[in-house]
Amino acid sequence: MSPDQRLTQLGIELPPPANPGFDYVPLTIHHGTLYLSGQIAKVDGEIRTRGRVGEDISLQQGKEVMRICALQGLAWLRDELGSLNRVQRVLRMNYYICCVEGFGQMSEIADVSSGLFIDIFGDAGRHARSVLGVIELPRNVPCMFDATFAVDTATLPERSS
Repeated sequence: MSPDQRLTQLGIELPPPANPGFDYVPLTIHHGTLYLSGQIAKVDGEIRTRGRVGEDISLQQGKEVMRICALQGLAWLRDELGSLNRVQRVLRMNYYICCVEGFGQMSEIADVSSGLFIDIFGDAGRHARSVLGVIELPRNVPCMFDATFAVDTATLPERSS
């Protein structure tokens, strides 16, 4: 089953990709490798959850925020590639969790996104990763991730300037 079919089978509807608020691009492609910029959780273009896991928000809320981050990343992939079927392999994911000192459940939050990518891409979704607890993230968000993918760049859809 293709990634696009799995997405449908899982009943997942991707949001529209939220434009960056600063001077960078959401992703770049070079020689078949796609680099996805840091994804934060935006709903309808707005950040709805802010703060630190273990202080301002719960573990469960952190997991929900990470799922939104993952969906945002998938939305950018589909927007750029025209189809998730062009993703050949998820190579690496880096997770950043803004949390209080001593919070040891960062991997549980990252697992939400890692699991979603495996559900959608199957074995090609299994990836190397790092999970880091940090004191602060941009715009006071609790979670962020970036990722690297191997993609099929033959006959990419035309992009308007």
